[in-house]
Amino acid sequence: MQILSIHLKNIKSHRDTEISFSAGINVLSGPNGAGKSTIFEAIGYALFGVDARDFVSNIDRFLSIGSKKGEISVVFRADDGETYRVSRTVGAAAKWLLAKEIGGSFEVEDHARLEETEARVTEILGLANGRPLAEQFKLVIGPFQNDFLGPFVIKQPTKRQEAFDEILGIDAWRKTYKGTAGLLSAVQEHVKVLTAEVNVLKEQLAILPQKDEELNSITIGLEQKRNELIEKDAELKKVELILVDLDMREKCITGFAGEIQIIEDRIKSGNERIADKIKEVEAAQKAKVIVDQSRSGKESYEKAEVRLTELRVREQQRKAVEKEIVTLDKQAQSLTQSVEHEQTEISKVDTMLSEEEAGHVETRKTLQPNEAMLKVAALLPELRITLERLKGEHSLLAGRRVGFEDGQEKLAEGMCPFFQDHCLNIADHNPQELFARKIEDLDHSQAALDKQIIELTRQVAASEKTEKELAGIKIRLQELDKQVVAIAEKRNKNHERATKLDKLREQQVIAIAKVA
Repeated sequence: MQILSIHLKNIKSHRDTEISFSAGINVLSGPNGAGKSTIFEAIGYALFGVDARDFVSNIDRFLSIGSKKGEISVVFRADDGETYRVSRTVGAAAKWLLAKEIGGSFEVEDHARLEETEARVTEILGLANGRPLAEQFKLVIGPFQNDFLGPFVIKQPTKRQEAFDEILGIDAWRKTYKGTAGLLSAVQEHVKVLTAEVNVLKEQLAILPQKDEELNSITIGLEQKRNELIEKDAELKKVELILVDLDMREKCITGFAGEIQIIEDRIKSGNERIADKIKEVEAAQKAKVIVDQSRSGKESYEKAEVRLTELRVREQQRKAVEKEIVTLDKQAQSLTQSVEHEQTEISKVDTMLSEEEAGHVETRKTLQPNEAMLKVAALLPELRITLERLKGEHSLLAGRRVGFEDGQEKLAEGMCPFFQDHCLNIADHNPQELFARKIEDLDHSQAALDKQIIELTRQVAASEKTEKELAGIKIRLQELDKQVVAIAEKRNKNHERATKLDKLREQQVIAIAKVA
């Protein structure tokens, strides 16, 4: 088997690394942390099914920082010359897939479980020797880097030696050597026990001939008892056959007795029915005589019955008509009351809506802003710009005043603080008087600006107040518009109610006509 290439994606330091191998020996070189050991770990994980936790303590450390899922693909050529690609993902719901190269592309083999994939890879690699693939990889590669470095930090020599023995695979020999003494003691104790048991068996063997004679006599007695039991068993079988025959006869007798009782019951019931029929014939003959005698009276009775039935039908029709008239009368009264009530309500709603519309018109007239307010509100942006400009000029004057005060202090004697020489700008002037005059001019300018700023501030406040009043008027006008729309909807509903009232009047007319 020859590994052709490996592709690592989001595995430790390898975000997306693909390495191709040539025939023969391949050497991986690089500084610590470059990911050399990770290549061997990736081959063990993807091709041999080693658990990622054999390389790292936490499976998340096998992934690149910030990654939730990784993948390793190994392409190899088997001993039969076929090329395969095995890929295995790292993370939740890990998958292990084996694909075979056919016609320049890889086709994934269908495996239901990971165990089937492992068995197939084992078969292709020719490593079906009873050991799991992961264990064979560990035996060939030797201890992993993280396992090999750990024992160096153990301080106790004995524990450090035991750790290295376990990594190098010689701990079993050492444990076997140390356990030989205990095993020898156990064997010696077991030999003593076996010797005691052999002595007991020898004693039992001495009395064995006597026991054989007793066994022979017991066997002869048992044979005699067995023959007696066979004879008694044959006699019991004969008795059982006789009892079975008697049971069958008893069942037949019981069945015959039941049938006889049924026949006797039928005979008795038949005699009673014959007597009843004789009585019915006698009664019928008497009834025939009575019918012949009362035939004329019966015909008169039938005619009267027909007439009475007609009268009852007419009485029911009369009561139904009276009931319908009462119902129609009540319906007409109810319709009349409903019409009057609806007419009154419609009139009230119409009057109320008209009053609300008139009130809204008057309110709208009072809310109309005057020209003076509009002009004051329109000046607000310009006033704010002017006020900001004056405040800026005031700040500049304040800065200049601070500069003059600083100059008055530093140039009081006419010497420049930077060049330590006479300042030519104030050579012909008294520094104190010059700076005092300039500061006084700035104070006059600032006072004038302060007055303008105060006046503009007052005007801005007045404009803002007017703007707020206009905004309030606008909101109230919008509310009035909404109320006008609501009144229109109410008027439409009232109109629909009036239309329904016309239909109700038509029903009223029909009900009154029916009553009349």
